[in-house]
Formats: sequence, C-alpha cells, structure tokens
Amino acid sequence: MTGALFFLQVFFASIGLLVSVTLKRIRTVLPISLGVVFFFYILYLLNETLQNEHLAYLSPFSYFKMGDILVSQAYQARFLISFSILTLVCVAATYVSYTRKDLPSI
Repeated sequence: MTGALFFLQVFFASIGLLVSVTLKRIRTVLPISLGVVFFFYILYLLNETLQNEHLAYLSPFSYFKMGDILVSQAYQARFLISFSILTLVCVAATYVSYTRKDLPSI
C-alpha cells in the first residue's frame, strides 16, 4: 500500500518538474499545486460517479485504488503502464524544455 503512495508522489513530482520549467516566474507554488491535485481528484470523483473506464486513465488516483490493491494483492498492469508512460513523458518534456532554456550565468 505504501508503494501506491510512492507512485502518486512520483507522478506529481514529474508534473511539478514540468510546470516549474515551463512557467517563467512563480511567486508561490501553493495555488498551482493545489489546483493540479484538486483537478485530478475531481476527475477521480467524477470517474467514481460515472463508472467510465476511459475516464479512469485521466486521474492518477484511479491508478492506485487502495481497495483494489487490497483485494487483488497487486497493481493493475494497464494502470502501471499508463503511469509509467505519463511519468516518462513529463520527465522527457522537462528535460527537453530545460536544455533549450537560456540560463544567465552568474
């Protein structure tokens, strides 16, 4: 169960890296981080209400449901694959954006 929390933290860290590289000047990170997490959580709640299988791929909270993990004693492979792809895309986009930035020397 703690692995699921680790995976969620890795996912949000990769999104945070991407946002930090793409935005110019951020005065505080609180509105952005709360907005991203609440957006994904609202998508998760909408998915729980509608029970739409395609909507489950949009929220990382759907990837690692504790109830499903406890019952099956394993992660679902389709969600692990999509999690890995999304995380790698965010990290790759961060790397590409960071290498193209013109950072002033001090």
